[in-house]
Amino acid sequence: MTRTPGTSRGTAPAEVEQAFANDALVVLSVQKRSGEEQVLCAGLTDAGRALQFVYTMRSGRVRVVTAHMAKRKVREKL
Repeated sequence: MTRTPGTSRGTAPAEVEQAFANDALVVLSVQKRSGEEQVLCAGLTDAGRALQFVYTMRSGRVRVVTAHMAKRKVREKL
């Protein structure tokens, strides 16, 4: 799959923002890595695309570490 600049595994930053903001957000796990709490979530974009992503909080802002289309088992939870 070809990635365009500003995307993570074929997922545009705007899609991750939508999935993060929508009501269907599901927290799958929370881990402490490199001194930071990283949260694995799944959510739906406005178009209904299921995404899975990891984020952390830095300086009071959300930083997305990685994002991709949600796997089948995760999509079933949404």
